Order: sequence, then C-alpha cells, then structure tokens
Amino acid sequence: MSTFKAKSQLFYSFFSTLVFGVILGTLIQPQINLQALQQLGVPIHTSDRLDTSLYDLAHFAPVYFILFGLSFVISQSIAVRLAGRMAKKPQDDAATARKFWCTLGGALGLWATFKLVDSLVPMPTLIAATREVSGQLLMLIPAALSGYLFASISA
Repeated sequence: MSTFKAKSQLFYSFFSTLVFGVILGTLIQPQINLQALQQLGVPIHTSDRLDTSLYDLAHFAPVYFILFGLSFVISQSIAVRLAGRMAKKPQDDAATARKFWCTLGGALGLWATFKLVDSLVPMPTLIAATREVSGQLLMLIPAALSGYLFASISA
C-alpha cells in the first residue's frame, strides 16, 4: 500500500470515528439534561427530546467537535504508541492491545478534557450533563466506543 493511500485510510478512520463520537455524545448530552429537568417535575415530551436533540446537533455539536476532537487526537496518538510498545507477538495480541488502549484512551482523554475545561471556565461546568458522575460516565461512552472503532478499522 502506498504511503499516501495508507495515510488517507488512517485519516478516514480517525475522522469517521471522531464524527461518530461527536454525534453520539451530542445526542446523549441533552437527554441527560432533560432527565434532570424531568426529575424536578418539568414535563418533557418526546417531541421536546427530539427538538432539543436536533437543536444540539446544530449548535452544540460544533463546540463538542472541537473539545472531543482535540482530546481524541491526543489520546489516540498516545494509545496507539502505548499499544505498539505493550503488545508482543502474535498479531492478534497487538490488535487486542490496540483496541484496549484506544478504548481507554478515548474515555480518559475526554474525561481529562472535561476536567481541564471546567477548571478554566467561570461556571461550575461547561457541559451541564457532566456535573454528576453518572452524566460524565454516559458522556464518556461515545469516546470509548470511538476509540474502539478507531482501533478496529485503522489496524
């Protein structure tokens, strides 16, 4: 495979899994916030959930793309290097190590980004859905899945 073709494939793998994570995270985030409002007694209808999700895809996703994108570039670069150093022969072990490190890296990278951004902004949290541990964990699932998918399709 030519170097250009290999780099193009790597870029496609990275970008497609990044977009997957951004879309999934963007769809999860408003549901967490709406659930919190519902627990306070605010009636939330299915149409409200759909409208809010569509609004966030247009308005929150670009900001989240930057936050998640930066964390994903850094975390996956580190994860791929770690997997390469940790894995021994045979080839199956290398693929398993890459999936493990990229999955873990995706989640840890986004978690670190949330913590960094929250320490820099004046409000308690930039993304309200990450105020509670349960919300943080739900927001980290798309990042972990993106890492796993990146490792799976880029190997």
